[in-house]
Amino acid sequence: MEFVTEIQCKNKRKLLLHSKGKKISNIQFIDNRYFVVTTNDSRIRLIDTTNFKQIMKYKGFKNEKFLIKSDYCYEREIFLSGSEDGKVYIWNKLSEYIPLVNPKYFYEQNLFSIISFRYIPHKTTTNGSSECFVPFEKDFPMCCVVAPIQFYDLAKKKLLHKGIEVFFDLMFLVVSNTAQFKLYANFIGI
Repeated sequence: MEFVTEIQCKNKRKLLLHSKGKKISNIQFIDNRYFVVTTNDSRIRLIDTTNFKQIMKYKGFKNEKFLIKSDYCYEREIFLSGSEDGKVYIWNKLSEYIPLVNPKYFYEQNLFSIISFRYIPHKTTTNGSSECFVPFEKDFPMCCVVAPIQFYDLAKKKLLHKGIEVFFDLMFLVVSNTAQFKLYANFIGI
């Protein structure tokens, strides 16, 4: 094995002060060129593997004490993350525009609708514009995982069998700090 490079995941102030960075709670390759690092300073950083430079920083969620896992949806090019403030946050990969995801709790008739939108003017490498919603009444989301496309077909078949025809372009699972699981879907044309 040979050492290739080192990446500092710290705020610029901390880099100047030569202090330690926060804990890393998640690392994920999103394709052959990029990977993301989620840290306990409430940031998700998109790193380019061609030069190991930070391309974008996503913020707005709270991740200070726990190992909160974020995820990436390849088809929609969005990031999802739980937050210690009880919300799930959603960002576009390389755009400051809000991703227009409208998740609804999949298994209840009274569909969940606590959704808020945020746009924060910022520097070109920081994306503070996000969409967020509250998935649990008392707990907070520790993990958000995008469902694979094959799962969409399975869910559609189950609902069609019950006489419900739906169209959705995004499904994800949210896990709380007390091990509750909720499945959300972004319905199209409802």
